[in-house]
Amino acid sequence: MYRKGVFKIAVRAIKAGIEQGYRVTTNTTVFNGSDEEDLVSMFTMLTEMGIEGCNVSPGYKFDAVPNQELFISRTNARRVFKNVLDPRRKIRFYNNPLYLEFLRGNRDYECTAWSNPTYTTMGWREPCYLIGDKHTQSVSDLLSEELWERYGVGKDPRCANCMMHCGFESASIFGALKNPSDAYKLLKEGAFQNSGVGAA
Repeated sequence: MYRKGVFKIAVRAIKAGIEQGYRVTTNTTVFNGSDEEDLVSMFTMLTEMGIEGCNVSPGYKFDAVPNQELFISRTNARRVFKNVLDPRRKIRFYNNPLYLEFLRGNRDYECTAWSNPTYTTMGWREPCYLIGDKHTQSVSDLLSEELWERYGVGKDPRCANCMMHCGFESASIFGALKNPSDAYKLLKEGAFQNSGVGAA
C-alpha cells in the first residue's frame, strides 16, 4: 500500500538536511518489477541535490512475506543493475565499486555475513540478520566455521538469490585485502564515485 505524498515529504527532508550541513545518504532496495528508468531518474535527482551517496541493494527473499513475487532473482537483479549502475551515468553511489561490479554480474563473491553480526534484545541473531534461525548470547558462536559451512549460495535454499550488501559488500572488501589491483580500484574509484564526478 502506498501513501500519497510520502515521496515529496522525503525529498523536502533531504533538501532540508543538506541545507543545514548534514551528511545525507539514501538507501534503496530493489524489488521485482522495479522500473529501471525510474530508478535512474531518482538516483540522478538525488545526486544533483547534493547527497553524499545512494546505497543500493536487491531485496532479500524473506519466507514470511506473503507476496513472494515481490522478490527479484539473481538473474533479473543483475540485468537490472547492469543498466541502472552503468558506469557512464553521473550518479553518486555510496556502495564501494567492487560491490557495484558484483551487482552488475562482473564479479562473484561468497557471502561473509559473519562480518556484520546483529545484536537484538534477544541476543545475537544467528546466523545473520536475514536468516534468524535462533539467537545466541555469545558472538563467538557466529564466528564458527562449522556454522557457516551450512549457509551461503548453493548451501541453504534461502541464500540462493541473496545479493545483500551485508554479506557481499563486506566480501568485496576482504577480497580487496588479498588483491592489490582490487585494493587500488577500491581506493581510487571509491573516492572518485563519492566525489560526485561519476560512478564506478
